[in-house]
Amino acid sequence: MTRWSLSSILLGTLFLGCQSSYAEETKPLENQPAMNQPISFRSDSSWDTVDSNGKVLGKAQYVCLNEKTPLPCPPRARIYRHPSPGGWSANLTGIPGARWIWGPEKIMSSIPAANSRFSFRKTISLPRKPVFGFIQVAADDSASIAINGSPVGDSGSTSDIQEAVRSQSILKTYDIRPFLRAGKNEIVVRAQNGPASFAGGSGADSWQHNPAGVVFGGWIFCGNLPANRVK
Repeated sequence: MTRWSLSSILLGTLFLGCQSSYAEETKPLENQPAMNQPISFRSDSSWDTVDSNGKVLGKAQYVCLNEKTPLPCPPRARIYRHPSPGGWSANLTGIPGARWIWGPEKIMSSIPAANSRFSFRKTISLPRKPVFGFIQVAADDSASIAINGSPVGDSGSTSDIQEAVRSQSILKTYDIRPFLRAGKNEIVVRAQNGPASFAGGSGADSWQHNPAGVVFGGWIFCGNLPANRVK
């Protein structure tokens, strides 16, 4: 897979981007003509949350481990009040605006934390097949990505606690260009919390002791790319 320097993509010289017909779902880079923009997408409260049967449960909910993690904690976020320091430390500067999310508050309040799972879905429309696109993802405890029904990649684990811990602090990057097409494209991120044993001790099956979240985002380019790239 060819990888591109995020700094060269975000700060590169002139290139042609995509123009989406879903303006509310995408955000172009600032200070560029509208027709010359890449499309960005990121985890936020605009994503539909769906169950395993595809039923929409509501919009995604912002979540924070505690009042100080991550900073800034978005307004109206569910704060788990997790007592341990650290966690959720993935560097999100390459996907500005991405926030940790989980299922709707009304659903979370009625289910156990352990092994809870949600899918986050959004459709974007592209005028032509892109020349490049990527997605980055971190999870507590696991996530898998699909575009137009095809699996793209995953992060974390619900069986290996060490891998689950790593996935909170490292963004995994995947090339999504092969899965994108002109017209409508469905992006789905399926996320799952780990078992109660991941938290340990008493109260492990509470959201406070066994929190869950996923964060992701990416960029799509339809025209010429910046000259600098990393093989």
